[in-house]
Amino acid sequence: MDPHDRYGYEEALSARMVKFGEEEVCVMDSDEDEDDYNDQIFRGFRFPEPVPRHQISTLHLDEHGVHGHSLSGEVLFEIPHGRLQAELFTAGMLLELISEETGCEAGVLLRDGSELSMSDPVGGEGVLTLKQTIRDYPTLLCRKIGRGGNPMLREGEVHPDLRDVAEPVQALKEWRTWVTRDFQEMHDQEECWLVYTKRQVVSYEAGRYEPLKPFGYFPQAPLWKLPAGTRQWGGARSDVWSTCLKLPVRQLLDEHAALTLDRPIPRYQMIVDPNQFVHQTRDGPVWVPCEFDISADGTASLVGGARSHANPHLAQHVAGPVLSAALPLLAKLRRPQLVLNDRRLQVVFKAQRIIVPGDAGDNSDAEYVGLWHVDGHRENVAAVVLYYYHVDSSLRGGDMELCGREPMDVLGFGDCSNNIYDLGTKSLREALRGGSKSDQSSAVHNCRVPIGDGTLLVFSNYQMAHRVLRLKNIGSTEASRDFVALFVLDPSSPALLPARSILAAPHLLRRTLAPVKMSESAIQIVLEFLGFSQTDVERKIQRNRLLSEQLKPSGEFARGGKVYSTGNGCYTMIGWLHNMLEYRGDQAFEGMNPEGFERLAALNLPPKGSDRGLSEVPARRTGDFLKKLSKDLLNLSRRKNVEALAGNPSAKLILLARTIKSVSDVAESDWLDAEIRAGAAKVTSFGVCLGYDHFTAEEVLRKILPAGMEIPSSFEQAGHIAHMNLRDSQLPYKHLIGQVILDKNKSIKTVVNKVGRIETEFRTFAMEVLAGEESTVVRLKEHQCFFEFEYRDVYWNSRLQEEHGRLIEALFMQPKNAASAKPVLADCTCGVGPFSLPIVKLVNGVVSHANDLNPASIQWLRKSCALNKMEEHVVEVESLPPYDDAFAAPCMGSLLVIHAPGDARQFIPDLFRKRHPVTHAVFNLPAAGVELLDCFRGLDYPSAGLPTPLVCCYTFSDATVDSGGSDGCVADLLARLAAALGLPKDVLRCADLPLKGQVALPSPQINDMVQQALSEHPDGCTPVAVRLVRNVAPTRHMFCVCFRVPRRAQAGGDEDMAQVPSEKRPKLSS
Repeated sequence: MDPHDRYGYEEALSARMVKFGEEEVCVMDSDEDEDDYNDQIFRGFRFPEPVPRHQISTLHLDEHGVHGHSLSGEVLFEIPHGRLQAELFTAGMLLELISEETGCEAGVLLRDGSELSMSDPVGGEGVLTLKQTIRDYPTLLCRKIGRGGNPMLREGEVHPDLRDVAEPVQALKEWRTWVTRDFQEMHDQEECWLVYTKRQVVSYEAGRYEPLKPFGYFPQAPLWKLPAGTRQWGGARSDVWSTCLKLPVRQLLDEHAALTLDRPIPRYQMIVDPNQFVHQTRDGPVWVPCEFDISADGTASLVGGARSHANPHLAQHVAGPVLSAALPLLAKLRRPQLVLNDRRLQVVFKAQRIIVPGDAGDNSDAEYVGLWHVDGHRENVAAVVLYYYHVDSSLRGGDMELCGREPMDVLGFGDCSNNIYDLGTKSLREALRGGSKSDQSSAVHNCRVPIGDGTLLVFSNYQMAHRVLRLKNIGSTEASRDFVALFVLDPSSPALLPARSILAAPHLLRRTLAPVKMSESAIQIVLEFLGFSQTDVERKIQRNRLLSEQLKPSGEFARGGKVYSTGNGCYTMIGWLHNMLEYRGDQAFEGMNPEGFERLAALNLPPKGSDRGLSEVPARRTGDFLKKLSKDLLNLSRRKNVEALAGNPSAKLILLARTIKSVSDVAESDWLDAEIRAGAAKVTSFGVCLGYDHFTAEEVLRKILPAGMEIPSSFEQAGHIAHMNLRDSQLPYKHLIGQVILDKNKSIKTVVNKVGRIETEFRTFAMEVLAGEESTVVRLKEHQCFFEFEYRDVYWNSRLQEEHGRLIEALFMQPKNAASAKPVLADCTCGVGPFSLPIVKLVNGVVSHANDLNPASIQWLRKSCALNKMEEHVVEVESLPPYDDAFAAPCMGSLLVIHAPGDARQFIPDLFRKRHPVTHAVFNLPAAGVELLDCFRGLDYPSAGLPTPLVCCYTFSDATVDSGGSDGCVADLLARLAAALGLPKDVLRCADLPLKGQVALPSPQINDMVQQALSEHPDGCTPVAVRLVRNVAPTRHMFCVCFRVPRRAQAGGDEDMAQVPSEKRPKLSS
């Protein structure tokens, strides 16, 4: 394939463009008079004006305001009702507002086909037609020329770098507003040329030594019908478009994700990973694109069939529909503009999950924050398509924020305007907010797009840097935001080697070997040997190397660029600097205005507020006030203490507590008084209306329950159910309490209360529904696994979710903690599978034997296996046969062996007798505790040639936590453990007693606990690691004890269970 092939791009442009005649493009001579020079028509090259186009749109007037839509369904503008408050609102007034919003000529209004005069009233509800004349300048096509000098940008001289830009060059000519003001305190505007490239946005002033000569207008974009609700974000000069669609792609991607289980780094699950499908070039690995032929009617057809992609069925049924839906939005892009209809398009396909852990408390990391970046590394990604096919309901925030890469300004000091001193909070605020939604006077094009289920977002990667704002999980379980990304490669750049070429040799070899009927694994070995395919290990290593490159910041908002003085001043450019533009020049600039450059650098920082973005930077002054007044703020649930001031969006109201009557009541009264006298703030009154929604559940219950009654402050949540343990005094108000809990917790659908005591051997309890739905069948997600069960019939403890996950990771995902190279787990009291299911789904090479006494637990475990599509990894046994290869871990994935319901005391000996090599045993039934461990008596693992299991057992203790003596919890647990195993007490030693016997909090971390249990005790005793998990009552605590089964217990022990006090023997009911 020709490395310079552009699939006939230049020929297509030549056939479709609007060409200028030689005599139609003129150069302004340097000796023209000043009047001509100052006339914008004669600045630089003069070329034919575009033909004005006429636009007809529909206006809908209702109680919310005025909504403008194009005939194709695109949202053009919205004017809120608050701006239509005149007593007699006329057509002239409405046209004036529309002109402000769109930046276009006002036009005329029609009602029922008749033109309205300027004085005709238009209030109330109804539908009007708007006719406008749009005088916009299409993208120009230019040739590079030599001009004998360098163009200007503000007061500095610039050297536009167009070496890597292929001809014809796309360019736009438009008026720019700068961030700073001139010496007359006026915002300066200049007519500039803009060229959008991968490396940077090249900009220079029109009219002097222009390096590009226009020779025509870019072909008109196809007029494909936009989906209903499509809108442009950030104004007319921002290439950011979105809509909301439902595309049938989720099932395919979820099935593929369950098969691959690819989590290269925390928070990311890769479903389709372009970093594992690359082509080696002289400059390094590049992504391999798939190709689509785009028809004149806007239909995308995948090219290559089985060779179209490494996952051709996903390329066909996922990437294809997403691209087809995005084509009308891609046709709207101008920076750069794409030739789409009747052309072949190269697209890199990616699908990914962003995973956010559950909110388990103040110290949980239930947030995700993205960094500013542009997509593509060695690839020329001109546009990005993002389709969010699933967003968990517990996620909040996470808007996509985009900011233009155009130069923001050229700053100077010395013998010049010294505009460097104007860079600061005020100038950045005005630059980021702009003058109107039309964006005609905005110095920095920026916007933020809300993301939800079905959001389809399209934007120019050459114009916009982007990042994900703070995404928070308010639920207690892990949540994800799943999306498809299509990186549309620049058609004006040389094409990359496509998938159909990369996969041609493997495809031909498979066809050649088909008559031999070789297995797929054998063919794969041949492909790897011949170098046509990589091994999984090679792909993962290469992917990790690429990720380390791609996750580095690809640029920043800073100063730099090469701007030169034509006199005695010194200059620097500010704006987005790509990582390949590292020239910073003289460091003296920062010293001239350190606060201004600090504000500029702050644009790169993640916003602290959950609903803030770039706007937070110029609002730092508000932050200063909030910090000083933190002790005196009005702090109410669901009520912000900062309000925008009506009529002045740049001013803020900071609401103080109701106890503050004057400035003297404020803790920082002297500071606030000085700020008021300096004019930085003033005091006013503001009415706040509070209702039921503004109070927390505890505040509401404190108001409505009798005085002195204890307020129920906590509950356990399992899926949609909140489980409460109400006291007798609270029972008369139980339904009221339940309704408040239901109202104040959006993820709760049912509130239940335990009735009576736990009487069954299965640790289940009777319950009554206090509020909400009657159904107690729970479906929830924990550690990437779905669980479904009847809450009334099984034992489930949601508070141990993080504990389960950490123990799984410590036992089976940390090589340094490995008790065996081939782990076999005995999940002795498995319940519905909180250990076994994640282990088999997420870990390779593990066999897990799942046993429980409760038949309902086994039934729901089977159901959850089906929910997670794990049937191929499950074996069920009614009576365990002797060990053979059928019970060995498979080459890929793991194996779950589900046993018939039975007692753990028979389960462990049965595994031993049938010679199953158990390496780990977990007992997750704290009520039975260590007393179940007498099942290990007499099991001589070394003599049988079997590994000695590492045991993790959860149990309760009522002993004193912070005592290291005989009445302490450690002594209690070791004594009970020794009695259960039939050993003298001095055979067991606590592996690591911090603080001379006291159990620290936490004590120890799970990784440390496992390593301590695997260690050798110097005096030959068996080390037992004791970990405090949590307190369950004022005098009762839950622990995990971890140890290897002692050799003396394997020999039968020498103590009798009769020596164990009756109150310490196992009890399965209470």
